[in-house]
Amino acid sequence: MAKWNKGLIFAMEELEENEAPEVEGGADSLETSMLETNEAGADLDDMDSSIEEAVEGAEEIEAIADTMEDTIEEGGADAATARVAEVAVESVYKRLNINRRAIPSLESFGTRSSRAQATRYAVEGFKEQAQAIWKRIWEAIQKAWAWIKGWYEKLFDANVKLEARAKKLKEAAGKLSGSPKEGQMDAGGIGVALALGGSFSASNVVKGLKETGLVVKKNNTNIAKATEVLGGVSLKSDVTTIAASISGKITDLAGSKLPGNKEVKLEKTRFFDKMKPVISESGKSDAKIEKIDVASTSDMSAIADAVLSISEGVKGSKEMSSKLDKSYGKLKDLIQSGLKETTKESEDKEASKQLMQAIPELNSGLIAMAKTVNSYAMGVAKTGLDYVEKSMKQYEAAK
Repeated sequence: MAKWNKGLIFAMEELEENEAPEVEGGADSLETSMLETNEAGADLDDMDSSIEEAVEGAEEIEAIADTMEDTIEEGGADAATARVAEVAVESVYKRLNINRRAIPSLESFGTRSSRAQATRYAVEGFKEQAQAIWKRIWEAIQKAWAWIKGWYEKLFDANVKLEARAKKLKEAAGKLSGSPKEGQMDAGGIGVALALGGSFSASNVVKGLKETGLVVKKNNTNIAKATEVLGGVSLKSDVTTIAASISGKITDLAGSKLPGNKEVKLEKTRFFDKMKPVISESGKSDAKIEKIDVASTSDMSAIADAVLSISEGVKGSKEMSSKLDKSYGKLKDLIQSGLKETTKESEDKEASKQLMQAIPELNSGLIAMAKTVNSYAMGVAKTGLDYVEKSMKQYEAAK
C-alpha cells in the first residue's frame, strides 16, 4: 500500500506501474467485504489529498519561475531575490517529499555580468521540476481511476452478500412461531446505531432503513445528473463553470432523518457550492440505550425488506459507476490530448492542468457521493440484520 501521507512523489515511486487494488472474488463474510470496501475508500481519500497538494506545489514553483523569468530583461535576479525564490521552492520540495534541485550559487547572482545566465539556469530548473511534478500528478490521476473501479467492485461484492443475508433472514423469520423468551435484550451497539431521535423501537428501525434506501436512490440520481455535465466537457471548459453547472443540478440530501441520529449534508468545496456529502449528527441526543425490544416476526420481515430496498439502491449505483467511468474516460482523453505537443501547446497544456486540478474535487464530490452514502447505508443495513438475527435467537431460546 502506498504511503500517501509521505507525499505524492514518494507514493508514486513506491507503486508499480498500473498497480490497482486487488479485488478478491470471495471474501469470507459480509463484514470482511465491507471492511475492504471502507479501506479502499480511505486509500482514495489519501490519494486525492496528495494529488491536490502536488497541484498546489507545481503551481507555486511555476509562479516562482515566471517571477524570476520576468527579471531577465532587466539583467536578471539579484542575490536577495534568488535567495527568496530558493527558500520558497525549498519549502515546496519539503512539503512534497522530493529531492531538492540545486540552483546556481548565490554568488552567481552577485554580479551583473553573471545574473542573467544564472537566472535563466534557475528558471529552467524550476520549470523542469514543475513539469516532472505534473507528470507524477497525471500518473496518480490514472491510478486514482483504477482505485475507483476497484472500490466499486468491492462495494458490489459486499452488496451481494448483504442481499443474500437479508433474504435468508427474512425466510427464517417467516418460519418462527410462538413468543420470544425475553421481551427485551441488551442493546450492545445496535441501539445507538439504529436509533431515531435518540430513541429505539423496531418500528423506528424500519422507518430509518426505508428512509436510507430513499437517500441512496436520490444519491444515484445526483450522480447521474453530474455525469451528464461531465459528458459535455471540453478543453475549453472552465472548471468553475463545470462546478456551477453540476452544483445547480444536484439535489441536497439534507432533511432526511437516518438511523443513528444522522443526516446527510452536501458541503461546499473549493469549486463546488454543494457537492461533498457528509454524514453528520441530526441534533443532539445524550440518551443511553442499554436495552432494546425484541423484534416481532412481522418487524423482522419489514426490516429485511427495507434492507433489500437499500441493496437495490446500491445495485443502481452499478449503472451510475459505468456512466461515471465513461465520463472520467473522456476527461482522461481530454487531458492526455492537451498534454501532447501541439501547435497550441501552451494553451492546451494550461487547459489540461486546469482539468487535472478539478479531479481531486470531482473525486471528493462525485466519488464521495457513492462512497459516503453507500458505505453508510450498507453499514446500517448490516446492523439492521444483526438486530433481526439477535431477536431470532430469543425465539429459538424459548423452545
